[in-house]
Amino acid sequence: MIILYHTNTRSCKKAKKWLEMHNISYVDRNIHVKHLSVEEIISILRTNDTGTEGLISTRSAVFQKLKIDLNTIPLKELIGLIHEHSDLIRTPIILDHKRINVGFKEDDIRCFLPRNLRMIEFEKQIKNLLQLN
Repeated sequence: MIILYHTNTRSCKKAKKWLEMHNISYVDRNIHVKHLSVEEIISILRTNDTGTEGLISTRSAVFQKLKIDLNTIPLKELIGLIHEHSDLIRTPIILDHKRINVGFKEDDIRCFLPRNLRMIEFEKQIKNLLQLN
């Protein structure tokens, strides 16, 4: 099951459109409508291999206002702040049981395509490359 954690940003809309265009079913989770639960935050943190830095929107107004130091803040406190302030987290987040993608880059979210579709698209790219030569 794929979960799309999103807000109403342009990149979130692109991620939704991409998933729908590729007929990939997902659970739609607008984190402005319903804030992330502590369990969801922990699940996201567990799946992300870059730690909290890749997940936190350091350019957000709330991050600037709270003056968070990611190097010294205790994890429990950071989780509480994320739970309280959904704008602290970068979106979109696309998550399944073993993969996570933060932000929208089409090349990166292709990992959520079923293997057979990835192979078909790969074969199309090869044909296009061969036609160029």
